[in-house]
Amino acid sequence: MSILEVPSADGRRVAAAGTHRGSPGATTSDAVLDEYVRRTVAGDRTAFQALYDVLSPDVRDSAACLFGIGDEADSITNAVFTDVWHRVRQYRAGGEGVRTWVLTVAGLHTMNRFEPEPKRWRRPGHRRDDQSLG
Repeated sequence: MSILEVPSADGRRVAAAGTHRGSPGATTSDAVLDEYVRRTVAGDRTAFQALYDVLSPDVRDSAACLFGIGDEADSITNAVFTDVWHRVRQYRAGGEGVRTWVLTVAGLHTMNRFEPEPKRWRRPGHRRDDQSLG
């Protein structure tokens, strides 16, 4: 069992338990996922929990492919669904699909973990302070 914390309407963090039961996301229809998103936009935490329960195994599995099973994969999964909670109003039904949208967010979070340093430090001719010539 994993715990997902989502922000409440007043800014507090609320814990919601989620279970990893295989990969239910593969068998849940796009229409059902769209309904979970629609209800989440309206503030329905039960719908968000259902979205998490359905898609978190897929998100965690994709993170585990790169980082192994453990804390890092769990951390990415929690970060992805926290981000989904904050961005859910940006999702547009009829586009790429909820599953694809969530897995795209997961991919971005995973890539960010591999980013060794901010890109602004890699511009030609730009040095970090700790790399200055003495």
